[in-house]
Amino acid sequence: MKFSELADYYERIGRAKNNGERIRLLVEAFDGADDPTLAAIAHFSIGELVRPEFSDRLGIGPATIREQIAKIADKDPSEIDEEVREAGDMSLVAAAHTNGKDRLRVDELWKLVDDAVHGEDGRSKLVARVFTNTTLSGVKYLTRMALDQMRINVGLGTLMQALGKAFKVSVGSVEHFYTMTNDIGLTAVSAKRARPRSNTPGPCSSTHTNL
Repeated sequence: MKFSELADYYERIGRAKNNGERIRLLVEAFDGADDPTLAAIAHFSIGELVRPEFSDRLGIGPATIREQIAKIADKDPSEIDEEVREAGDMSLVAAAHTNGKDRLRVDELWKLVDDAVHGEDGRSKLVARVFTNTTLSGVKYLTRMALDQMRINVGLGTLMQALGKAFKVSVGSVEHFYTMTNDIGLTAVSAKRARPRSNTPGPCSSTHTNL
């Protein structure tokens, strides 16, 4: 899945009228995702660009985002600051000035950020690479994740309900596994692997199972 596709889901989720619709859209986004992509979707959907234990190493704040917008737009950073003040949302300003090639994948973005956190690549280089390799909606949601401003009304509870529904496992077992691991990506993959097979005989084929 391309990151732009996931960002488009976030646009729809952000406009959803109720939690049931948000869950339905998340289930749709999970459908067919391989393990690395599913894990990344789970993290991204609650605004985690990296695993929580490494969040203090992320180091992508408004200054980094502003610097890259200014470079792409060929403007002074002070001009970008003024646009942000007028718009009240840096992600909208970022999207207004960037529209890269639509080739960045969800799993690739997760790896790029993880590599940057654990390696020597600069954060500015990472943001520039993302901004030039995804669409307007991709830029918007990368910015929002980096600034902890997702604004799609998806918390852990909603995400866990979506995982339970998508993979026909009990929400209680999803919650328990997350409590034990504190890793929503691993929890998502475990829920997928616990999904009952469609050809399993007996009541398990139609009821929710445990992880």
